[in-house]
Amino acid sequence: GKRGKLSRGATMAVESAASPNSKMSSSKLKFERYEEDMADCKATIARLMEEKGNLDDERNKLKGQIKDLQGQIVDLQDKSNQQKEAHNEEIQKLNQQIILYETNKKEAIQN
Repeated sequence: GKRGKLSRGATMAVESAASPNSKMSSSKLKFERYEEDMADCKATIARLMEEKGNLDDERNKLKGQIKDLQGQIVDLQDKSNQQKEAHNEEIQKLNQQIILYETNKKEAIQN
């Protein structure tokens, strides 16, 4: 499938053979390619560092949101427990009233 396509090395060999001072232009070409590659690498590194910075910011934002939500959960659990206690007290009062009522009813019937 690679027929007709020259490798990078072969392309460079053809280019250097075509030029008069082939040794000089070959190493010059290699160096230019190397400089281009280095520039590409530096650009990629810069882009990745920026992305990493953005991801770190996002991560910190999410950590903050998680802390807020954990606080809300604790608050809701406290409220829920307070309401349960209040309901239990209310139920006890009502049960006592029922017992009193039943007792009074019995006494009223007996008398």
